[in-house]
Order: sequence, then C-alpha cells, then structure tokens
Amino acid sequence: MKRNYLIKHFFGTFLFFAIIFVSAGRIDYWQGLIYVLIGFIMVLLNYTVLRIDSELIKERSRPGEDTKKWDKIILGFSFLVTISMYVIAGLDSGRFHWSTDFH
Repeated sequence: MKRNYLIKHFFGTFLFFAIIFVSAGRIDYWQGLIYVLIGFIMVLLNYTVLRIDSELIKERSRPGEDTKKWDKIILGFSFLVTISMYVIAGLDSGRFHWSTDFH
C-alpha cells in the first residue's frame, strides 16, 4: 500500500508540473519552479504521515461506502477545473502575459 500510494502520488504531482511547464512553453518559469518545490515538500510531508499512520492514508484514499453519485460528479468536475487552472496559469505567465506582473 505504501509503495503504490507513493508512486501514484509522485506521478500525479509530476503530471501537474508537466502541465504547467508545457503550457508555459519554457523551463525557466520561476513561479512554476517555486510551485514544484512546494509540491515536493508536500510529497515528503505525505510520506511522513504515511510512515506514521498508514491506515489513515488507506481510509482517505477510497470513497466512503455511502458516497452519493453527485459527490462523484462534483469530484470529477473539480479535477477538470484544477487541470484547467494549471493550463491557464502556464499560458498566462509563460506565453501570453494576460495579467499584470506582480513585481
């Protein structure tokens, strides 16, 4: 369970980073690099929790027995919105500069 969870979590984190940098169109995107650093810190913190209480991870990684259908629909929608957020952030900061800089 621990190894599978870590592989799944690391792959998901890497996928989000790839989406950010591909949509930005460059690797020297410093805001993305900061986000990568924060993401790796979160992976380490999740690993720490996993080492302490593996039952907690097992419980939280599965939907409950009485999960409603609309809960699953909302979860899928929020996943699509999250991916869209990463794509738009990369396009804005990396390629098109739609918003003003915060320098």
